[in-house]
Amino acid sequence: MPIFNFDITEAMHLDQFKHIQESAVSQLVYNLKGQWVEGMIKIIKTQFEKVGKGWFNMKETSKITYDFGKLKRFLTLVRLMMQDTLSSLIWRNYH
Repeated sequence: MPIFNFDITEAMHLDQFKHIQESAVSQLVYNLKGQWVEGMIKIIKTQFEKVGKGWFNMKETSKITYDFGKLKRFLTLVRLMMQDTLSSLIWRNYH
């Protein structure tokens, strides 16, 4: 997904260019915050909803058990992968 809109075929005023770029960035932010994050949450919840006991119990209420469990490690891995994806997206669009 592109961060900036480079489909400009004619000369335009600076204000018009800024508006087009801000629109492209806001659309990207909407997709990332809305669809991407919500989609990831939905996938994780549906895949782990039937786990009632054990390492990946989503209904665990004990903070100590959660801190030592594999669910915390998995969610940390997901967070780091999402951060890496954002970094790659920015790097590719910059170059």
